[in-house]
Amino acid sequence: MVLDIALLRPDNSFIFLGLIHLTLAPEKPFEEELYVSSEVDYTLEEKNVLLLDMAEFSVNNGPWNRTEEMMRIDDRVRKQLGLTSRRFKVVQPWVIRDVPEDHLLKLRFEIESAIEYENPLLAIENPDKADITWNGQSVKAEKNGYYVDKYIHTIPLPAIKPGKNILEITMPFGLRTDLECCYLLGDFGVSCAGRKTVITNRPEKLQYGSVVPQNLAFYSGNIQYHSELFLDKASDLEIEISHYRGAMVKVLVDGEERGAIMHAPFKLCIKDVTAG
Repeated sequence: MVLDIALLRPDNSFIFLGLIHLTLAPEKPFEEELYVSSEVDYTLEEKNVLLLDMAEFSVNNGPWNRTEEMMRIDDRVRKQLGLTSRRFKVVQPWVIRDVPEDHLLKLRFEIESAIEYENPLLAIENPDKADITWNGQSVKAEKNGYYVDKYIHTIPLPAIKPGKNILEITMPFGLRTDLECCYLLGDFGVSCAGRKTVITNRPEKLQYGSVVPQNLAFYSGNIQYHSELFLDKASDLEIEISHYRGAMVKVLVDGEERGAIMHAPFKLCIKDVTAG
């Protein structure tokens, strides 16, 4: 292959610099295409999550309103109380000083489960300002960690029972209130069809592909897929993951990191993989 090399002047004319000769090494033919099972063992690097973004709500001990999305609840409550909507130009809550949160907002989440599960966690902002009950039992806001953001604290909840579970959160509300979604965390599965969610057993194995229909409907952390293959002799491996849509795939062989796949052509060549 011969390349012409030229320099573009400011007046858009060219200065010819010369020729470069390139010799391309021939590609090695594949000796064998290895089969990797589409159903594999896996490890989640975080607890699975059920997004709590739909709730019934009550303002100042008034009647319960039907289930609504959290941001729409925020907008409706502000309109009812004559407060500025967060849809418009508003500053962050921590900038607003000396404005009391002198109203009361109650949220009621209905959580359906197909299993019994011990020791779930609730992830919530400002748990120390809220009164929390789980199936009618008062919950103490004992912070034991955080989820995603250090301001979203986790607190332990009583066990999830099969059937319907009720989480109620009572909190002060005012101009500086920043109403956000909550999260239920645990080593369980979550199925989702439309707006209906159900807690299930976590899948024993995963198929390559979207995890949303595999009872990990809201999981957003890293997943390690564990695939096993056998080599008759020491070989180079080429891995192609052309249909992955995400930030990065890290590849480890026998626990040793051997590279990453981030951009087209979504391939990784791993040299000198031992036999076995």
